Amino acid sequence: TVTALTGSCVEIPCTFSVSDFEEKRKKANFIYGIWLKNKQFGQSSFTAFNSSKNVIRGFTDIKMTGNLKERNCTTVFYNIMKNHSDRYYFRLEMEPNVFRATFPNPADSPDSSKTVEIA
Repeated sequence: TVTALTGSCVEIPCTFSVSDFEEKRKKANFIYGIWLKNKQFGQSSFTAFNSSKNVIRGFTDIKMTGNLKERNCTTVFYNIMKNHSDRYYFRLEMEPNVFRATFPNPADSPDSSKTVEIA
């Protein structure tokens, strides 16, 4: 859990582990990082940030400062507002069709240690 003041920025330290990562990385032309914001009350999550398209939804700015090729997904969320309070999941995509995973899979993992909650 990260507590943020309205208008401040938050750096989310982030690393990931994937089996056979180096082999997968060699096959991939592109590696993308995506942050999913979990909607409350059982609704589906939505994409807050997608590094492949520089898509930012609901935020002023988000920058991935970590290098995904080095398993570092550290990200800075700028200008935090009250409506940003929620749980966030990291998703890794390696294209074309090499690997995709959400950490943890929101559908089948209650492990909140692998998510980030902005409060």
